[in-house]
Amino acid sequence: AAFAHQDVPFERLVEDLAPARSMARHPLFQVMLTLQNNAEAVLDLPGVDATPLPAGEPVAKFDLSFALAETFHTNTDTDADTGNRPAGLHGVIDYALSLFDRETVETLAERFVRVLDTVTANPLQHVNAIEVLDPAEREQILGEWNDTARDVPAVTLPELFQAQAARTPEATAVVFAGVEVTYADLNERANRLARLLIDRGVGPESLVAVMLERSIDLSVALLAVTKAGGAYLPIDPDYPAERITYLFTDAQPLLVLTSMGMASRLTHSHPPYVAVDDPRTTTALEGLDDTDPTDTERRSTLLPAHPAYVIYTSGSTGQPKGVAVTHLGLPSLSAVQADEFAITAGSRVLQFASASFDA
Repeated sequence: AAFAHQDVPFERLVEDLAPARSMARHPLFQVMLTLQNNAEAVLDLPGVDATPLPAGEPVAKFDLSFALAETFHTNTDTDADTGNRPAGLHGVIDYALSLFDRETVETLAERFVRVLDTVTANPLQHVNAIEVLDPAEREQILGEWNDTARDVPAVTLPELFQAQAARTPEATAVVFAGVEVTYADLNERANRLARLLIDRGVGPESLVAVMLERSIDLSVALLAVTKAGGAYLPIDPDYPAERITYLFTDAQPLLVLTSMGMASRLTHSHPPYVAVDDPRTTTALEGLDDTDPTDTERRSTLLPAHPAYVIYTSGSTGQPKGVAVTHLGLPSLSAVQADEFAITAGSRVLQFASASFDA
């Protein structure tokens, strides 16, 4: 199709497509490939001997430009029958030095030749069967750079936290605004709130929205939802009202954990809420058991395959989309991050991003 329309003027393309302009790049494309598939013209001047001279280093007009030319056998070849028959391709690559170095471009050239060799050897094969990488590159990308597998047990987030709380009950788990909370205290507070949530119908595959400011209560709430068996949906209180309403409408959470101050932003069309700092809530929590909830108390057995939380994308390319993350992947993630960042029992980890950040 491209060759069929090769005579369309460039100005016409720009006029009809009206692409967004930027001084940083070409308006229509950044990579160009040209193919000269006609026999090279021979300059023959009677009585004149001419020698071609190099034109010097070109200036890159595009980010990356492939210029290919088909070569032909000449009638001076040993076999006269090969005259003017195709003899292969040769070409050059121009590239912007501000974007590429020689090593990168040479690698791109090797991959391009590999694709051409593969396609010419079997023109009928599917595109997804074409091997672009050589064995060494494939091993580096899939093996060396992705050697993140860890031998970890298939457990749930509450089991992981409860095991840590049993090992180091008096160690500091969370620090906020000068207040320190131990693993034992955080575990007990989350257990009481989890039982309140279970009484409200929360269990495996239930979704609970958590709309709280950064605080100790936020940590308690997130942990409590998973202990009840549910999955939490973190909602940043700074979100515009329209986005909050969209998340409630799209995700359909069973209820919302929030504060009395935040509850004023909820309307009758939003899910029911529990304000963790409401005196009625704190009184109810005081009368609940602070031991770890069991599957007998939950609506059903909590499994590693159940969702632990739901995160919505930023929506920068359209409507935000919810992604459910199961308990199954969390032990592996925890083990990898502990190894990569050398996290030990004495380490402190700064929670800088919002709890709803889709990282």
